[in-house]
Amino acid sequence: MPEIHAPAAARRTDTRPAQVTKTPTLHDRLLPYLLARASHIISAEFYDNLRRRGVPVRRWRLLGLLWDSDGMTIGELSEGILVEQSSTTRLVDRAVAEGLVRKATDAGDKRKVVVTITDKGRAHIADLVDEAQRVNAALAEDFDPQKTAALMAALRDLIDHFSRRKDG
Repeated sequence: MPEIHAPAAARRTDTRPAQVTKTPTLHDRLLPYLLARASHIISAEFYDNLRRRGVPVRRWRLLGLLWDSDGMTIGELSEGILVEQSSTTRLVDRAVAEGLVRKATDAGDKRKVVVTITDKGRAHIADLVDEAQRVNAALAEDFDPQKTAALMAALRDLIDHFSRRKDG
């Protein structure tokens, strides 16, 4: 009796659905949409964990930006937190009141306020920093480490390019 072979789809060991080639929609052709969608998809689980722990995303961004910093201005923080300066000022003021950050006048320019993270702020997010690094490593490994490194480099270039255009 002749041997019967299962169709190729039935022999697949990959459990992910087969990719269907289709004509890209308008949104699928728009870089800002793709960037936002990718961010939404890969951040969802981490952001859910932040919510479960009662840490607002903006607070995480604030403290995370300050984690490796010697201090940042309100304007610099606004860019990283992705909100207007007035919102950043309110966020910083709340964090100051809770002892998570401190504000000081810039030694070189008395008009500027520099924000730094306190030991209490570090303790508040230390395990989240570790988790964020684990999540990032897992994402890179799951996607492809080389593609991830190239994508991150391209995104940094994109941010740098358009930040200079905006500022210049």
